[in-house]
Amino acid sequence: MVRGRTVLIQKDTAKGAQASNYRPITCLPMWWKLLTGIMGEKLYHNLERNGLLKDERKRCRKGSRGTKAQLLIDKAILNNCRRTLTNLSMAWIDYKKAHDMAPHSWILKSLEMVGAVKNIASIISNSMPN
Repeated sequence: MVRGRTVLIQKDTAKGAQASNYRPITCLPMWWKLLTGIMGEKLYHNLERNGLLKDERKRCRKGSRGTKAQLLIDKAILNNCRRTLTNLSMAWIDYKKAHDMAPHSWILKSLEMVGAVKNIASIISNSMPN
């Protein structure tokens, strides 16, 4: 269930057949997506029920107000810049594929620490080598 089919998609036809001009897309089996979706919901509800999920982590969830919060932050920054002549510095941190970089042992320890159901931790642990 954890093995997918990978296809290389060309980014820019003008650049030709350079290796860097391709983006891999992997299609995973529907059953795996369904199972991980169910596990994700169970883990989310466990974190929420035990008060382990901070409000700022809920922004990407259905029914959350992440966009509104971001707009309020933007408004506050703009108001501050208009009132005073201060330099504004920003930094963007790209966490793209951060989950791919985390050691599997950390993921399993995190599941244990938050009290994840043993069945879910076992499925995740058994799927990691693949």
